Parts: sequence; C-alpha cells; structure tokens
Amino acid sequence: MENDKLESLAADSDNIICSVKTVFPFQIFPSVLSVEKTKIIFIRYFFLGHHAESMLINNISSVKLENAYFLSSIEIVNNIPYSPKIVIPYLPSREAREVVEIIQGLMIAYETKTDVTKITSEELVDPMKKIGSTKIEELEL
Repeated sequence: MENDKLESLAADSDNIICSVKTVFPFQIFPSVLSVEKTKIIFIRYFFLGHHAESMLINNISSVKLENAYFLSSIEIVNNIPYSPKIVIPYLPSREAREVVEIIQGLMIAYETKTDVTKITSEELVDPMKKIGSTKIEELEL
C-alpha cells in the first residue's frame, strides 16, 4: 500500500506543469521558475554554477505579479517564519501571468483539500489557470 503510494509520487515528481525563464539581455545568466503539482522550483544560474530552491505549494502564503510594459516580476512569499521570499524579475509578461495563475489555482486547490496528484499535468493546466485568474481579475481596475 505505502509502496504504491511512494511509486505514484515518484512517477509524478518530474512532471512540470509550467515554467518561465528570465529574458536575455536583462539578465545575463537566466533564472527559471518551474511549477509542479506539489511544489515550485526556482533555479538561479550564475557564472559556473547555479542555486536551486524549492517550496511546497501549501507553504506559499502569497504570490505577487508586477507588470511593466512587456516584462514582469513574480514575488513568492513562504509562510514559514524567517524564510526569504523569492523574487524573479525580467520575465515575459504573458508567461509570468500564466505561472502566477497556475500557482494561485494550486494554492486554492490545496486549501480546499483537492487532491491534484491524481490528475495529469496536461489536464490540470486549464482548470488551475481558470481558478487562479479569477483571483487576479478581481484585483485589477
């Protein structure tokens, strides 16, 4: 029983729902934000190396999207005390908006105890964007 559950989790662990990458030349070494069903992964590349950080979806307290013409930035705040927030600037606006919508959709799904691990990543994108976008559109003027 537990073995089956672990194998199912392992099979879904590399399943990226969506990702967004910073725009060159605004950031010479790229940063990538990837969203999976249960976590986000942020990788910041630099000369001869990289720094990777992950955060569980249920540990995210807020996600902010800031737009400026064709570029956006995303700020993700962890609800664990003394944890630094993740800020990713210089993202393509359309892709950044989609990522934020999906993250917010996943946050709402986890808050309502909806098990998204049983749904394929392809089937998950549209409902999560729809759930997350209503939250964004309510705040826009």
